[in-house]
Amino acid sequence: MVKTSVFLKTEAAKRSNKPLRMKRLNVAKLKDEATCLALQEQLDQALSGDVTDEWPQFKSAVYDSAVTDSHKVQ
Repeated sequence: MVKTSVFLKTEAAKRSNKPLRMKRLNVAKLKDEATCLALQEQLDQALSGDVTDEWPQFKSAVYDSAVTDSHKVQ
């Protein structure tokens, strides 16, 4: 007969508790009149619905508009 001993140890999964950071936007571009007007039009379209009811939807709508606008107008 063979006698064996097994010691099992469980370890918790390593998870990062840090929230994902959003990319910083170049707000210096807003000094340009064309860029500012394009952003305003984009925001009007994005916020035309019931997006403003809760903060997360409002924040994502504004951020997405600013990101797409920054790529359109250079």
